[in-house]
Parts: sequence; structure tokens; C-alpha cells
Amino acid sequence: MHKCNICGKEMNTVEDINLKGFVIHGWRCECGNEHSDPNDVDNIVKYFKALKKGVEATVYKSGNSISIRLVEA
Repeated sequence: MHKCNICGKEMNTVEDINLKGFVIHGWRCECGNEHSDPNDVDNIVKYFKALKKGVEATVYKSGNSISIRLVEA
């Protein structure tokens, strides 16, 4: 279980946190505080870094995970 760092209550698991247009997993508290799943956030960061380097990248959902497909241009 995840505890809120603001109010200390237990957070609920959610799959609808919006990060830069991507919907990712995480936890949400009744007080409105959200924690994003670090694995999903890492994949989104890798995606933007690849785009910046000129690599063609697509993000897709694979089961319960977010995956990135990289193709060298």
C-alpha cells in the first residue's frame, strides 16, 4: 500500500494519471495528491529523450505496462 505524504492516509491504485498526454498508473489520495508509478514515468522520460535525439519512438500499452518502441532513423 502507498501512504500519502501530505495527509498520511492510504492511497488508492489508479490507472488514469495524465502525464504529458500519456495515461499512466499510480496512486491517488482522497486529498487529491497523486503519485505516479516510477516505471511508467521512466519510460515516458526515455521516450522524450529519444525524440530529442532524432530517434523514432512510439509509446504503447502492453498488458498493464507502458512500453516504448525505438527505431533508428
